[in-house]
Amino acid sequence: MTWTLTEEGATVRKGDPIARVADLSAFRVEGTAADVNAPRMAVGLPVRVDVGDLQLRGSVSAIDPTIRDGVLTFTVALEDKSNAALRPNLRVDVFVFTEQKARALRVARGRSRRATVCRVSSCSGAGRHAARRSSWGWRARPTSR
Repeated sequence: MTWTLTEEGATVRKGDPIARVADLSAFRVEGTAADVNAPRMAVGLPVRVDVGDLQLRGSVSAIDPTIRDGVLTFTVALEDKSNAALRPNLRVDVFVFTEQKARALRVARGRSRRATVCRVSSCSGAGRHAARRSSWGWRARPTSR
């Protein structure tokens, strides 16, 4: 039971709900995104849903065509829709993969002053490049031989 009518003495007409029973054998995820991401959203995009330390895979199964207050709503179909970690109205983190690139460098998030930034360059001709460490990362500067 996910909801019951608790008002004592309430009038109940034919067809009015008095209780709701949830089917706990299959779940789906309803996600939201900012409206600026609407052009990149499409049915079938891969999705990762984080439930605490657990990661579940799925795909975007439906996108609500209306945007309300700058928020786009979409539905995710999970590959493992009966996982024991899922509960009704559970808040989870949803990551939609709109694009993937092979052999891409992934930089960890964090403060830019602590990030290590490397610049790799090649030079033809008389000039050479050397790298030196700065307070915010690495900088490339031309040097002579």
